[in-house]
Amino acid sequence: MNYYNKEIVFGYNFLKKKAIDCCHNGNIEEAISCVEKLSVVANQLNWTYHDEDLSCLVDELSRKLFLPFGDEYLPIKKRAVFYDQYGKSFILALQYIDALIHAGYEILYILSDYVEADPSTFIIDELRAKSGVTVVLIPLSKPFKERGEEIIRQTREFAPEKLFLHVKMFSVFNLVLPAISPKCVKYYIDLQDHAMWIKNHQIDYVIPYRLFGATIEMEKRGFAKEQVLHIPYYPIIRESSFKGFPQSVAGKIIIFTGGELYKTMDKNNTYWRIVAQLLVENPSVVVLYAMKGKAAVFGKQAMEQYGKSVMERFIQIGFRSDINEVFRHCDIYLGTSPMSGGLMCQYAAYNAKPILQYYDPQMAVNNETEQVLNYNGKTSISFTDEHELLQEAKRLVDDETYRKDRGKAIQKCLITKSQFDELCAKTIETNLNCCPLEPLHIDYQVFEDWWFYLERCGISKCREYLLSLLKKDKYKVMPLSAVVQWLNLKFA
Repeated sequence: MNYYNKEIVFGYNFLKKKAIDCCHNGNIEEAISCVEKLSVVANQLNWTYHDEDLSCLVDELSRKLFLPFGDEYLPIKKRAVFYDQYGKSFILALQYIDALIHAGYEILYILSDYVEADPSTFIIDELRAKSGVTVVLIPLSKPFKERGEEIIRQTREFAPEKLFLHVKMFSVFNLVLPAISPKCVKYYIDLQDHAMWIKNHQIDYVIPYRLFGATIEMEKRGFAKEQVLHIPYYPIIRESSFKGFPQSVAGKIIIFTGGELYKTMDKNNTYWRIVAQLLVENPSVVVLYAMKGKAAVFGKQAMEQYGKSVMERFIQIGFRSDINEVFRHCDIYLGTSPMSGGLMCQYAAYNAKPILQYYDPQMAVNNETEQVLNYNGKTSISFTDEHELLQEAKRLVDDETYRKDRGKAIQKCLITKSQFDELCAKTIETNLNCCPLEPLHIDYQVFEDWWFYLERCGISKCREYLLSLLKKDKYKVMPLSAVVQWLNLKFA
């Protein structure tokens, strides 16, 4: 690990020591605040996937906040509580709740950190309309302890036999878990399998959606193979009116692409070079790019060097709430690289669109294309050779019949809602893995280097964030290098 990376890790370790000291000294609010900040930094840089110190600290904070936990309740069969921190349709809450309803469960849905949200993605009204689902909203405006006490009370009164965590890297739910009966089986739905999140010791089973995540659960997070339940998912499709494309796309082959900026960045600008080459080699193609903010600015700058013809056919369409209609009206989907998006390629598959996907050979194991699509059979989609990818693109552009056949072949592989419902029900009833679970070979150093490369590019800005936190303490006049040297001597 180079000096720059060490600065960040030492800063992280200092903040962790502060969190532990605050907990021991009874400053619980400050300890929780530190844990929240630590989880953000570790989640952004991923040099570690599990921090046992934080897991133990969460247990201790829970005891200090919520002891005595009260008498044990007797779990009631076919009752499940679903802890959610998102309230969004594009995560996985609806899929699992529908599957639980299909399996005959009565459900208590608790949304923490509740604030008003975008009505196009907010699922509360939809959940309230479902038979057998009780919805509880915990406002973010409430103090942390009050939120936790309300969650514990609601859960105990409901007396579930199963509990599902659908959360971010750290939340109030982490702290209430020790207060829930050990007789209640607890499942963690891993939404960020590539990143660090705080693992509760009370979690009985973890549910990754692909083999990459399943491998990390076993190799880095300390779960036994018997605790890992691999369940792929299907996309929730929102029908909406089509907002249209710019007039300049008329008569062109439309390649749609887009995603978070960090997913498109590597040392060689590979993704952006591929986008440009697609336009250079295929004059009949336009590329529609869906993103805003930094990604939109970066995309424009990346294309400018390739001349007017390329720039005119690289068209930014911003964030689209009619995302499924965008896929329906395009011809080909291009995934981001070096990291792709599982949900985006599922939208493409649902709409029978062929997929162009490139992975760096060293990072190809982090494959969110075949790993999330190939449930009903196997089809090869992604490439690790740019030349072969561009050849495939040329054939898709020039041959309409081939283009449609490829889209249909990919569509057939996608898991359906009914298949997911049956798979989920069988898995949670037996607590046995029903999907393949062979570990992959992951070169973790390659991924660590990439995450820190993004940090140096200014994507996550964790170094600046940690420095700002350190300066709030007694290091207000010290440069970070001096702080790091002091931390190195004291805590290394």
